[in-house]
Amino acid sequence: MHATVLVAEDDEIVRALLVRILRGQDFQVVAARDGQEALELAGDASALDLVVTDIRMPRLDGPALVSRLRELRPLLPIVVVSSADRDEMLPVLAGPCAYVSKPFDLEQLCLTVRASLLAA
Repeated sequence: MHATVLVAEDDEIVRALLVRILRGQDFQVVAARDGQEALELAGDASALDLVVTDIRMPRLDGPALVSRLRELRPLLPIVVVSSADRDEMLPVLAGPCAYVSKPFDLEQLCLTVRASLLAA
């Protein structure tokens, strides 16, 4: 399955791991250090097939990033990878959205990403 995935994660080690995992699954990956950079890289979001984002990030957090991306592409699949509790997730869960808890399992992350792409 060929797809372009935007990863927004402020933790450098986690971001590098997500990029490596997703590229290993043959996805084209664009990586951002925070929500603001992710929004800039997304442009009009037309080239994106899916977004993987954390919730807590500097400059523009995950819920704000998702909200802005939803304005551009309401049905863009989102996978939230976070240790945030469910209450923090509520603003993000509108639209096609999946959740993977940190620390995440490699297989579960890959299955969630593929299922989100297939459902779109």
